[in-house]
Amino acid sequence: MALLNNPRHERFAQLVAGGASLTNAYTSCGFSSTNAASGASRLAKSEKVRGRIEELQADFARRGANHAEITRAAILRGLIAIAENKDEPAGARIRAYELCGKEHGMFGDRSEVRTIKSLADIPDDVLEQAIAEGERLEALQLAKEKKPN
Repeated sequence: MALLNNPRHERFAQLVAGGASLTNAYTSCGFSSTNAASGASRLAKSEKVRGRIEELQADFARRGANHAEITRAAILRGLIAIAENKDEPAGARIRAYELCGKEHGMFGDRSEVRTIKSLADIPDDVLEQAIAEGERLEALQLAKEKKPN
């Protein structure tokens, strides 16, 4: 069977074959969330869509996707479906966007770890910053000790 003529129906079939729930797949394709469960069920029962879902599932099985071989693309498709689904809780949508961003290197760990063997290895600006912070903390401690209870 070839691709479905309606791009939203094709995307729906791909999402369902990839493991998305009918309702999530339905709303992720741009269909209204109003009565999404019944609309998704009706679309999934359509002869052409049902045939396409079965074809895609057979293709996935042939390639080993149904044997716990999860590809990066499949995970990203699922995350995007969650992120774009207005019916998902806000926390789930935000987390899905975050994970997609991390996959694309947008939120990498930017901390840098350096091994210091002597004070001479510490850059001047870092030393000045540490001294200033120490002086600030010392002044706060003195002010706290002078403050009457």
